[in-house]
Amino acid sequence: MDSSKKQVKGTKTNPVIDLETIFLRLLLIGQQRQLELAPLFSYELCAVPPALIDEYSCLRKGNKSGLVKRLGVLEITPDNPDMVIVDVSQLFYRIVWPFGGKPSDLVDSIKERLNHYPNESKKVIVFDKYENVSAKDHERKRRANEVVTNYELSISSKLPKRDAIMKNKINKRQLGSVLCTFDFGDGVTTDSSDDYVFGHDEADITMVSYVLDAANKGHKVVRVLSNDTDVFVLLVYWVHLSQLTCKVQMERWDGTIFDIGATCKSLGSKCLQLLGMHALSGCDTTSFPFGKGKITALKTMLNGTFPGLQEVLGETKSTNEGVEAAATTYVLALYGQSRAQSLESARFNLFRLKKRNPKVSALPPTSANLKQHAMRAHLQVMLWKAANRQGPPIEAMDITNFGWTFEDGFPVPVIDQGIPAPPELTEVIRCQCKAQDKKCGKETCSCHKDKLSCTSYCNCAGGGECFNPHTTCQVRIDEENEVQALTTREMNENEEEEEVPDAFNVDEWV
Repeated sequence: MDSSKKQVKGTKTNPVIDLETIFLRLLLIGQQRQLELAPLFSYELCAVPPALIDEYSCLRKGNKSGLVKRLGVLEITPDNPDMVIVDVSQLFYRIVWPFGGKPSDLVDSIKERLNHYPNESKKVIVFDKYENVSAKDHERKRRANEVVTNYELSISSKLPKRDAIMKNKINKRQLGSVLCTFDFGDGVTTDSSDDYVFGHDEADITMVSYVLDAANKGHKVVRVLSNDTDVFVLLVYWVHLSQLTCKVQMERWDGTIFDIGATCKSLGSKCLQLLGMHALSGCDTTSFPFGKGKITALKTMLNGTFPGLQEVLGETKSTNEGVEAAATTYVLALYGQSRAQSLESARFNLFRLKKRNPKVSALPPTSANLKQHAMRAHLQVMLWKAANRQGPPIEAMDITNFGWTFEDGFPVPVIDQGIPAPPELTEVIRCQCKAQDKKCGKETCSCHKDKLSCTSYCNCAGGGECFNPHTTCQVRIDEENEVQALTTREMNENEEEEEVPDAFNVDEWV
């Protein structure tokens, strides 16, 4: 396998690396050796890109629900739907799971939920299909966090616990096949891997396909039963793009109903940038950049000009260079660095302007790793933009073209394997001088001999007892012996700096 696709592995009990400690140690050595700091930020200064990948070598995760809370417009007196589309995977979490019971017990619970709607309403129950290996498998494995037994399910099987089904795609697909053999009543159809109209793996996309189909067939009020933020974002995008005249609603499991058309009216043409923004700021198959929540991402989009979010991301004809450029423009703005010439200069600016050293994870990724993130986002938007087709585009079939590779049969995100720091930091010379007086004052000291400053990691600690004439920086260590400060000169300079401004005015959008 190409070295650029080797991954750093970790587990929940054995993380990959202590991200922040290594970062601070590298920077301290660089400062004490009087290296120019700006070029250091062209390196990740870490084994993984911590803005995007966590210490367990998984995509960083965050909270998506803020988008619905901010953008959703409640229906006060909602019209009754003549078409209801149900995300059955979420429904399984909203009913009492019949552990030890039979699939027919689940069918009865689903029927009971559907009875909340008028008898004359048509209903579609949508299952995930899992026909192909997909990037979503990475997220499924992360959620499972353990090996789940494969079951042989039939209409007479006793059901295992819910997680044994929902955290194993084989079991989940089997259950869908079994349930679809039952009769759910008049006007109710099912969409599963065994019998479907649309060939999308993900139920999120399939449900939107049914919304578009229902609108074309003349339905007046179409309601989607789901709590998923991805579904909300997709509905807003497609209702605006297709200029649907029917009313489209999204109902949450608590009974709250949102008017998708009202959100479209509020956002206007910005609806077309939602998919790109959502993918770059984090979803199931992309990283949530550390410290950048969905509201920040939304405000950045609303207050800037980012045509690439709609014209480049997710378009099958887009070039890799175009995707990277579109992502870079938006991500720089997300970090309040629109004027920066590159991500590397933005990384240094953010470090330089903070009053204290920021966490390494709070800095944007290097260009090499943002490219991989951008390609993963591009793939996801490409799938979302295919909701008006029978299935995903052929260009999206090979996920290894989009920032993914495989290990042990599972997709893992590609991480750039350039060296994490320059050799002068990683190949550190440190002395072991033990003389009680005049430590390091002679060329028997390895640092003195090579004309290098001693550092905190030398035996002398580069402090007051060090007589190496090349030691120019005094350091300060906190109570836990971790690096806490810059050189005295740089500390004083940084105390006079202002905090980095946000990429937007918070009061400009409510």
